[in-house]
Amino acid sequence: MAFKHTFIVGALFGIATFTAQAETVSINQNGSLVEMCASAEKQVAHDTAVMNIEMVATERDKVQAADKVNATMAQAVRMIKQKYPTVLFENANYNTYQERDEDGQPIKKWTVRQSYTLTSKKITDITEIAAQLQGMGIQVGSMSTYLSPEGRRLAAQQLDDMAFADVKARIASVAKAFGQPVSAWRVAHMNTMPNNPCNGYSGRMYAAPVAMMKAEMANDTVAQPELVEGRESMAVNFYIAVRAK
Repeated sequence: MAFKHTFIVGALFGIATFTAQAETVSINQNGSLVEMCASAEKQVAHDTAVMNIEMVATERDKVQAADKVNATMAQAVRMIKQKYPTVLFENANYNTYQERDEDGQPIKKWTVRQSYTLTSKKITDITEIAAQLQGMGIQVGSMSTYLSPEGRRLAAQQLDDMAFADVKARIASVAKAFGQPVSAWRVAHMNTMPNNPCNGYSGRMYAAPVAMMKAEMANDTVAQPELVEGRESMAVNFYIAVRAK
């Protein structure tokens, strides 16, 4: 006897920020196979902050310009390594060039630029450093947050756990819908790959508010800029087919 039954199973709620749901996709004509999607979704906060900094000096003597940049940046690097040892440095750029007038002719002015990219797992470290560097005359070009590869892997593992728990719940729901024990059904096929019929893994990013950058002041006291962590919505979908024994 062929089963003809379509159902939608209500959402299964897990801990705090997790939700999971599944619904019947289709039932084949012989009625013995039930196909469905099990899914989980989570809001994931960014765990890493990044900031670009630059020191620029323009002088008639290029040696003086270079000395100003080199000395200031060296002082900044020493301060950061001493106070914030976990902050990572990456050389971005170093340029020396002669300025030109409106006609493109070189003039007796030289500009030296040096820039770094700083990365930290602590957002507060980045904002504290930004204020101190601005007080030293160093420009803060941009600040932002992102989800690190480690954080993304951890979130994906948590989503998988939730989705597998949902799979078990869906099988129990199928058995209940047909008035049978769970043992009367078995998993015929499961696809957890990204290209599965239920669309696999997906994610959406919600942008964090742009950091409020303070104008450079003449004194050494600069208020800390605000940097709010961004967040992402990550989801996982499993395709599962169960068959009556």
